[in-house]
Amino acid sequence: MTKTQEQMFAAPAGVVFEACKRAALGLKYKPLWGDDASLRLAFNTGRSIWTWQGWDVQVSVFPEPGGSRVVLGATMTRKAGGLSQIQAVGYGEDGRVCKKFFGALSGELSAGTA
Repeated sequence: MTKTQEQMFAAPAGVVFEACKRAALGLKYKPLWGDDASLRLAFNTGRSIWTWQGWDVQVSVFPEPGGSRVVLGATMTRKAGGLSQIQAVGYGEDGRVCKKFFGALSGELSAGTA
């Protein structure tokens, strides 16, 4: 099940999308795919104390009047043949992953490097 979280930012969508890329790389998340035209990307957080294979997170940036809306969707990664196949509970890590990413994104935007 994918849970989503969203947050508004005062910067234009293109600026926010570039900051999303930097935030994910700064957190050392593994890029899965990205599409500059649709302002969407995905990354994997990697193994943690709560999940064997981490979380796959999809990021979508939408232009809004006066800024942008960022929507995150986090899904626990399950890979065939691994222990992640039997893991049924994420222990709330999806929310922590989203909160951490939004914090890094805010930092990127406030650093003025966008």
